[in-house]
Amino acid sequence: MKRIFLIAFLTTVVIACQKELSIDNPDQTNPIDSNNNECKLVKMVQGLDELEDTVFFVENDDKGRIAKVIDSEYNFPYVATYDAVERIVNVKSRGVFDSDVNYVFDANGRLTSFSYIAPDYQSYTYVFQYSTGKNPIKARYTWSYSGFPDYTGTEHYQFDPNGNLLVINDTSDQGHVYRTEYAYSSEPNVIPKSLLQYRFGSNMILLNELAPYFSKNMISERKRFHIGKMSDYARFRYELNDKEQIAVLEQEWVDPDTLDVTTLYTMRFFWECK
Repeated sequence: MKRIFLIAFLTTVVIACQKELSIDNPDQTNPIDSNNNECKLVKMVQGLDELEDTVFFVENDDKGRIAKVIDSEYNFPYVATYDAVERIVNVKSRGVFDSDVNYVFDANGRLTSFSYIAPDYQSYTYVFQYSTGKNPIKARYTWSYSGFPDYTGTEHYQFDPNGNLLVINDTSDQGHVYRTEYAYSSEPNVIPKSLLQYRFGSNMILLNELAPYFSKNMISERKRFHIGKMSDYARFRYELNDKEQIAVLEQEWVDPDTLDVTTLYTMRFFWECK
C-alpha cells in the first residue's frame, strides 16, 4: 500500500451543504448548512501562504458539481465527467503529464474498478471484489512504470461495524508485504466525496488515501508496516467551519522510531454559499 500515496481517490456525490445520499454509501450524508443554502467549494490552498503555495481553483457546473479543478502551480485543469446518476466516471488532465482516471460501478452503485493512465509516466488499475456488503473484501492491482516491469498484487480489507476501513493487508506478487492500520475520530467524514476522485499527484497527499472513500469517520491516525516493522506513521487533525464543512486538514509525519514530528502538511478549503 506504499504506492497509494500517488492516488487521489474518491467519490460520487455533488458538493453541496444540503443533505444528499451517496450511491455507494447510502447512509453517508453531506453536511447541512443552517440556512439550507447550497454551498460550493471554490478553492483549496496547499500550505499557509497563497503567494508561495499551490492553489487549486474549483469550478462548479450548473448542477453544483465539481466540473474542473485548476492547479495554479502548473496551470492546467482536471476536468470531470459524470454519468446519468451523478457519479464521476472520468477525470481528465492535460498538462505536465496527460492523464485519465476512470471509475466503473456495478448495478448496486459499488466501485468495481478504477484506473489511472498517464501514457508517458505510469498507469495502475485496481479491481475490487465484494461479498454481500457495500464495502470490498479485497482488490487486485497492477502498476506499470515507464521502463520497469509491471508490479502486481492483492489488497485485503477489514472494516469495523461502523463502516470504517481499519486494515489493508497488501501482498505483492513480488513478495513484498505491507500492512496499513487506521484509527478514527468520532466525527463524520466531511471531505466531499466527489473531490476524492480527482488525482492531483503529490500535491494532494492529504486526500489521496483509499480509506476516506469508504470510511464514515475522519481518520485520526495511520500506521504502515513493511514485513512487520513500522515504516510510516502519520497523525491527522482537521477543523470545520460554522457550516460543518471541512476548512483545514493537517497531516503530521511522525518518525516511527523516535516519534518526532518531521513534517506538517496543511490543506485549507474555501467555500461559497448562496
